[in-house]
Amino acid sequence: SVVTEAFNSRIFKRANRSKVLWVDDRPSNNVYERQALEALGISFELARSTEEALERLNGRRFDAIISDMGRPSDSRAGYTLLEKLRSKGDQT
Repeated sequence: SVVTEAFNSRIFKRANRSKVLWVDDRPSNNVYERQALEALGISFELARSTEEALERLNGRRFDAIISDMGRPSDSRAGYTLLEKLRSKGDQT
């Protein structure tokens, strides 16, 4: 695919082992983005809330976290998650 050809083999191999936590209360909004990244071998776990994300992060490591910035219960949800992660020393 075009996306795959754009990456050199070193980057592709690293992506193929990557695990991402995707936090969004409406994950259907990101289907195409996830499919493109999954084509590179990146695996995902989904969380619909800050609380669920923190539960998934408990004792587990992710290479990256993608979060929407606002959810109905918290217009700053992405920042709230980031602040909670940093307060625990998590630098993801």
